[in-house]
Amino acid sequence: MSLSRRFEVEHRKGRRLLAELERVVELDAPPNAQLTAWRAFHGALLSHLEQEERLLLPHLFRHDERTARALMTEHHHLRRRISLLELAFEGASPQLATVRSFGNELRAHESREQVSLYRWCDEHLAPDEKVKIVGAIREHHRRRPVDG
Repeated sequence: MSLSRRFEVEHRKGRRLLAELERVVELDAPPNAQLTAWRAFHGALLSHLEQEERLLLPHLFRHDERTARALMTEHHHLRRRISLLELAFEGASPQLATVRSFGNELRAHESREQVSLYRWCDEHLAPDEKVKIVGAIREHHRRRPVDG
């Protein structure tokens, strides 16, 4: 069982939601359409970060604390950026360049996670632990469906 593949599915969903968000901002869609796209992306991204922090990072912390702390620092940075973007979407139309810049940061973060987190989990976690993680992800999505 590959956790890398499972989380790549999550990343593809997030990229689709981000593309839709960029599209509505670029088209200068009505504020309610932009806010709807923002909320879908925002909810999916925060859910994804929470899943990584709850299900994967504790394992990495026990074996490579430095890398795990670096990824957590990135998560905190992403949350700060999310908060700033949220203010823009709640108050007025955000700038397309700002949304695209955030998307670039997010893609770079995903690439680092692929190499340092997902690959490590695939190579070092026991098969039964991977099954538990995938089960927890499925249960999470049953409780809180993600758009996309």
